[in-house]
Amino acid sequence: MSIYSKIMVLTKFHEGIRYQCYLDTKQLLSWGIGWCLQKRPATGDERKAIAQMVGMSIDDIPFDYPVALGRWLDAQSQMHKVEIAHYMHSNTIKELIPQVETRLGYWPDMNDNQQAAIVDICYCMGIDGWIGNFPKTNMLLVQAKYEEASIELLDSDYHRDLVKHRPNSSFVLRSERISRMIATGEWPLDIEEPKE
Repeated sequence: MSIYSKIMVLTKFHEGIRYQCYLDTKQLLSWGIGWCLQKRPATGDERKAIAQMVGMSIDDIPFDYPVALGRWLDAQSQMHKVEIAHYMHSNTIKELIPQVETRLGYWPDMNDNQQAAIVDICYCMGIDGWIGNFPKTNMLLVQAKYEEASIELLDSDYHRDLVKHRPNSSFVLRSERISRMIATGEWPLDIEEPKE
């Protein structure tokens, strides 16, 4: 099975799919499978593809205005919502993988499951967020100290803050699952592993 398939399954499991606008943990307007409309504008190619999906001109879709774009997405047919959400999810991952490969020097030394875990957390908070919120974890990953890195991830200010303010949230479970994947290099038992 490919690393891409694993990342697709893992991020979809953690993000969920919502075909209506919602506010993420930072109170930013999001839609679909974790598409943050306020932080991650559609690229030129994505705008063309979405316009083609719905049979409209790019100029008739409010891509540059997150609130208006959210309302526009909410108003689409279910078929178009599904198509747009999955397209943006896939495209974001295709864009993210080379960035992670380039910026995280420890990437090639990890197995597929560990790599999927790292991309999953970068999908959630961005590469800069991953590096900035978990500096000690990243330092241990550079040294290939995976078990220590996983412990440090859960001992980080970021994770402790999550546990304190949202103890039963899916975000706490997500970081615990990512921590186990980094430590063991194994796919989580509670998520069906992709076959391809």
